[in-house]
Parts: sequence; structure tokens; C-alpha cells
Amino acid sequence: AGIAAAFNAPIAAVTFTIEEIVGGLDQTVLSGVVVAAALAAVVEHSVLGANPIFSAPENAGLHHPTSLPFYALLGLGTAFVSVGFYDLLLGMRKRFRAQQRIPVWAQPAVGGLLTGVLGALTVYLVDEPGIEGGGYETLGDALHGSLALHVLGVLCLAKLLAAVFSYSSGGAGGIFAPVLFIGAMFGGLVGGLDVAVLGHDPDVEMSSFALVGMGALFAAVIRAPITSVLIIFEMTGNYDLVLPLMIANSAAYVLSRRMRPQPLYEALLAQDDVHLPHGVEVRARLASICVEEAMTRELVVIPAETPIEEAAQLAARHRFSTYPVLDGERFIGLLSEARMLRTLAEKPGQAVTAAEVARRKEYAIPDEPLLRAVARMNRLGVRQLPVLARSSHELLGLVSMSDVLRAQAQFAEEHHLPEVAREIAIDGQERPSLLWLPPTREGERPSGPPDRGDQGSE
Repeated sequence: AGIAAAFNAPIAAVTFTIEEIVGGLDQTVLSGVVVAAALAAVVEHSVLGANPIFSAPENAGLHHPTSLPFYALLGLGTAFVSVGFYDLLLGMRKRFRAQQRIPVWAQPAVGGLLTGVLGALTVYLVDEPGIEGGGYETLGDALHGSLALHVLGVLCLAKLLAAVFSYSSGGAGGIFAPVLFIGAMFGGLVGGLDVAVLGHDPDVEMSSFALVGMGALFAAVIRAPITSVLIIFEMTGNYDLVLPLMIANSAAYVLSRRMRPQPLYEALLAQDDVHLPHGVEVRARLASICVEEAMTRELVVIPAETPIEEAAQLAARHRFSTYPVLDGERFIGLLSEARMLRTLAEKPGQAVTAAEVARRKEYAIPDEPLLRAVARMNRLGVRQLPVLARSSHELLGLVSMSDVLRAQAQFAEEHHLPEVAREIAIDGQERPSLLWLPPTREGERPSGPPDRGDQGSE
């Protein structure tokens, strides 16, 4: 919502969330993001109008195919600029956090002082005030090709340093707007090179390269290649630079990722000792858990020839919901306490054994993925499955929803994944919350707390 309103780019806001924040197409998250971005855009349009945030020249576009190598060069160059920004920002932020002489509350003032000095020096050198604030007016001049090459160079370097000082000291400001500004200035410089070498019209090429530079540096720093294309379209209303944008952004993204594999936002979180894995990563780790890692091996079993009255008494003593029924070493089925009581009520005084009323349902095998067993429990409407050996079908244990929850908690603790409970495959689909419990069949008591538990859950 913030990106949609601040940059008048609701579509780019949604794709940014998918690419950078969520890391996948989570339907539950996506619906909320779309609604939030749409509402933010509606409010922003009602207050400020529906015009693009920047006015791009009408003639900006790809007019000469011979410029394509220079757009590729622009992408490669912005990758190196992004690495410089990356290293300076993280390094300066580390220095601010490590020093002890300046209190935390005073550090933004230091960053502000350094930024102010840079701004004054820039005004003195090139008579342009684009360093302070967003610099949107100066950015607009660059997009229209109104700035000389030496001005573009000074503003590019000064804005990069100012953004580093401001952000690393904890001052007001972010990364998005400075990246767009720096990218436009650097793009204008490469556009000047294109004009000098190929003799193209400077009014057209400088504008076009500045626009593409914005997207290329965005792709290199933010690591959101799709968003980097869409945000330029939405912010400028110009769709004539699709091919140059794709070439430059792809080159910038690939090279910057190779040189600095960890995205900037993740690196900033890592400095704060915060690790938030993407949903894809969490699901991949969860998929590695096998049934045998979660199942309960020590069980209370009922012999097959046990009368149902004795089986009910045993269930009353142990207070579990379900019991395996064995004929020697051979697995017969599962017998729930609810089924015992129903049989006693329907057939009072009759000689009924546990084997006669036990149900043989589907089972799990020890080396299959735990998520597959959960999906099977969901399909059957049960909370427990027997775990049988693959070849001999010998009973090895039980796996229950309680076991799954316990394995999940242990997995989250070992891998530092506090949100792992929201990543689980239910019914063959990725859905939030392992805390979901499949419905029990009509007439059966749920096998969890407070009055009865799964075997091994207590």
C-alpha cells in the first residue's frame, strides 16, 4: 500500500511484494496485498489525480537499434554502481552501530549534517538542489535531457553518498527514491556516451537512457526484476522502452546477483540478526521431513482377541483416542474409543472382539514425506495414521496431527523459523497454518486435548 501510494504504482507494489517480501504466489497474502494496493491507489488518485508521478518526454523510446549494446552496457554499469551502494550502505551502517561515542538518538543528526554538507557542496558545484529530499524536480529535468553530463555525474555520486549517510545513520528516508534518482543520473551519463559515439539526437537519447537507468539500478539494488520494469511504466506512463528496459534490467539483475548474492534488504535484516526465510525456502525444508522423524513408536496396543468391554476399560485407563489392534505381530487396524463405546451401546452383552470392530484404513510408510501423510489424513478425515514397514507391513508406530505439530515446533526451533507453522501442504496445496485440524467423521470424538490425546502427544 505504501509503495502504491508513494509512487503511484499499484501493480508494481503487488509484484514487489511477490518478488521480494513473500518470495512466491501465496494466495492468502496476495489477495490482501492486491486489495491494499488498490485502495491506496484510489485514495492517492482522488487526492493528487491519476497523472504519472513523472512526466516523461513523448519522444522517449528506442529509435535506433544500434543503441541496444549501450543499453546492455548501461545494465552492466548499474550492476557495479549497485555493488558500490550495497557495500557503502552496509559498511557505514555497521560503523554507526559499532561506535560508542555518539548515542543512538544523535546519530541521525550526524547523518543529516553530512547530507547537508553534500547538498551545499553540490549546489556550489553545479547549482542543482537535487540532493536534499526526493529530488523529484531534478529527476524530472534529467528525464527531459535538460542536465549537462558533468551535472549528471556530480548528482549521481552526491546522491549515492547522501543516501548512504542518511539511511545508515537512522535518519528519515528510504532506498527506493534514491535508487531511482541515482539510476536516472547514471543512465543519462551512458546516454551521453551513446550520443558521443553514434551521433544520435541528445534530446531523445539522454531522456531514454535516464528512464532505463532508473529501472536498471532498481533491478540491481532491490532485486525485483519484474517490478523494475512495471514501476517505470507506471511512474512515467511510457511504454515505448520495453526492449531496452528488459535488456538493461536483466543484465543489471544477473550481474549484481552474481557479485552480491544476498539481496540488500536481507543483508540489512541480517545486520539486525533477523532472518526471515521465503515461503519457498520454508516449504522446501518442510518437504524434507519424513514420517519416521515425527511418528510415535512406543504405543499402547490392543490384542485382536480382546473383548470390547476390556478394550474400553483399557482406553479409560490410558485416555488415548485411538489404539492399534494386533494379531500377534500382524496389524489388524485402528480402534477408536468412540467406536468402542458405540459398539457397547449397540450390542450390549454380545461377544465382540477388538479385531471385529477395528478399521483398517490407509497407512503411511516411514520414508515418505510428512506433508504427504498430512494430506492423506485430510482426505480421510482422520487425525492419525498407522505407520507400516514398506515390505513386511509390520506396525512401526503411529503418526498423528499432534506428532506433526510437535515435529514442526522442533523443526522451527532447530532452523530458526518462527513462522514455519504457516507453511504446510494440506490436501496437496500450499495453505497457511499447520494448526488446521482435519474434520473427524460423524460420531467420533476428536482425538486431541482436552479430554483425549493422540498416542505420544502427552
